[in-house]
Amino acid sequence: MARRIRVGSLSSTSLLEAHLERIAQVNPSINAVVNVDAEPARKRAEQADQATARGECWGPLHGVPFTAKDVFQSAGLTTTSIAMRYATHVPQRDAALVRRLKAAGAILLGKTNLPTASYDWQTNSRLLGRCNNPYELTRTVGGSSGGSAAALAAGMSPIELGSDVAGSLRVPAHFCGVAALRPTEGLLSLDGHGVLPGRSSRVDHLAVPGPMARSAEDLELLLPLLLDGEARPLHPLETKPFPRLRLAWSSSLGGIVPSQPVRTAMARLQCELVAAGATLLETEPDVGWAEAQRVWGTIQGHEIISSYPRPLCWWPFRWLLRTGVVEA
Repeated sequence: MARRIRVGSLSSTSLLEAHLERIAQVNPSINAVVNVDAEPARKRAEQADQATARGECWGPLHGVPFTAKDVFQSAGLTTTSIAMRYATHVPQRDAALVRRLKAAGAILLGKTNLPTASYDWQTNSRLLGRCNNPYELTRTVGGSSGGSAAALAAGMSPIELGSDVAGSLRVPAHFCGVAALRPTEGLLSLDGHGVLPGRSSRVDHLAVPGPMARSAEDLELLLPLLLDGEARPLHPLETKPFPRLRLAWSSSLGGIVPSQPVRTAMARLQCELVAAGATLLETEPDVGWAEAQRVWGTIQGHEIISSYPRPLCWWPFRWLLRTGVVEA
């Protein structure tokens, strides 16, 4: 899409209208896109076409629309983070990753559905309702970036911003047949993600934002555009850049064996690292899957509950939250 806009065989305006038409057609039954910013997006698309006519290019995503999970702040557009008391919250500034996509020339089209507090493996809430799988409306899209994955799969958006603590990028991508990348913790900025007035960030560790698209090639295009100014993506390895690097690796974790495509990719990476001078040692981790899951749960439980208002730190309220009787 970006390439066609740059060469003039596709206008940003027509591309935007095609996505708006698709949203009007299929979103009522799927409920993936929960807030469409149509008029500002149309104005921006017109400006993109005018810039193209002048021979100007805003960046690699010049004139391409995108959507973002409704936990990323968006200036002038409602951002609920699925908290009932913030149902009409309109931020004054964009989240860092929203700003970076805009700086690359992309146009914010709208926001996508997620579960309460952005913390579930399905996508359903009292505030925004259930998001249905575009391939089978009676099935779930996964969560928490469920609206993101459904919007991509149904052709309502070509690019998405999602986030992940315990599978929130990977599970919806799997359920909807799209691509998502959970990057290394700290690689991409969480500035403006899940931050509401008077509330601190809920999870300090393991929470990461990440790009979602319909292909791995699109993820490869997106990741460098989302990095901090000081950061750079990994390029093909130079000659022997890692002569003193020692790495341990395992082919499984507690008896969980990866799929063949993952094993093939790992074998290719091992060959590249050895060729670059690194020393690799195959071993098994001392911590098994069950112990790793217990440690993860302890860390996440403490971090999440510490950000709740004081009354919710009392154990009966924690139980009600965990069982879904009340919502955060």
